[in-house]
Amino acid sequence: ANNSILLPHYFALEPFIPLNSLPRGAQGSFLLSPGFYEAELQSYCLHADAHAPSRGQGCLWAPLKGPREPMIRHILQNSVQHTEIEQQQIQSMIWSILARVRFSDLSPEIQRVASQLLTPEEVAELNGGAQQHQ
Repeated sequence: ANNSILLPHYFALEPFIPLNSLPRGAQGSFLLSPGFYEAELQSYCLHADAHAPSRGQGCLWAPLKGPREPMIRHILQNSVQHTEIEQQQIQSMIWSILARVRFSDLSPEIQRVASQLLTPEEVAELNGGAQQHQ
């Protein structure tokens, strides 16, 4: 975030609108109109060998890249529709995918989460089928 640009002291903030109350586009994007919004959001670490949250300013925007990018993007998009799945479960699944753990080697709990968020083709890919990523 750029902290060098501040709103003038006389700038009146309108009431905040809950972001989740807005209509959504075909792929789940929010259809914004002028105004101020508020939301509680989840974020995920894409550093596969991180075992727990660390200290410091680790939250930065970056484009998804790499051979697992389509799968990770699909998980993030689908997770919005599965609020019953805990953030830590999704995080564990993402770390497992980035670490190239086969689906059959995932814990039963993470297999269940993966089955909810991934297509059968993506599950097969995680088991070494469909595509092999080197």
